[in-house]
Amino acid sequence: MPADKPPRVLVVDDNQTNRRILEEMLRNWEMRPTVVESAQDALRALDQAKNAGKAIGLIISDVNMPEMDGFELAARVNTSP
Repeated sequence: MPADKPPRVLVVDDNQTNRRILEEMLRNWEMRPTVVESAQDALRALDQAKNAGKAIGLIISDVNMPEMDGFELAARVNTSP
């Protein structure tokens, strides 16, 4: 039986150090992270992944970000097809 592909994970955090740590952890767990620094970038990354047929299975987001916080990002993701 072939092994499942590692899950794609979107990391959203305005702090560069946090992004780097999370990306390294996820890669060590054999996941495929995409790392962005804002909620707007996250929405674009989700749209690009969807259009490419590469669904993202998990989003890890900071709550306290400028312009759009993690809660608003989650709400937008939940209302988007």
